Amino acid sequence: MASIFRSGAMGKVLKKCRENCGLSQQQVAAALGIDRSTYTYYELGNTTPSAPVIIRLSRILNVPYSVFMDAFKKEELALSDNIDSDDFKQASEPKQNISVEPIYSLSKDEQAILCYYRAFSNEQKDQLMKLAGEMAVKNMRDDKDASRNRN
Repeated sequence: MASIFRSGAMGKVLKKCRENCGLSQQQVAAALGIDRSTYTYYELGNTTPSAPVIIRLSRILNVPYSVFMDAFKKEELALSDNIDSDDFKQASEPKQNISVEPIYSLSKDEQAILCYYRAFSNEQKDQLMKLAGEMAVKNMRDDKDASRNRN
């Protein structure tokens, strides 16, 4: 599928959002199911992600899809209207009013789980939550039984 995006501003915004989340390129690539080198090319502007990949990236990085679309639109304006470099630089930065909570305090495994979760469809998220709930109930029962056996 052909990409609808050009790469410059998009790659810069993508990198900034990933760094704001405290994620490595490998973690994001794994959540997308692609090679790290492919993801790296997105950030460098060597290749551009397709629209469906951009949607998944917005979920993984917990930013609105519009962040990437705004970068794309501003880049198109800069290319077509010769907007000065200061305006182009602003186009490559995420909007200030977007809340991106860092997940630095999470372990690498927890970060990976969060990346996968964000990339899931709603149906997959529901299935995962159901499974996690069942596992939590089982753990509580096991802990309760172990406590009784000690007493």
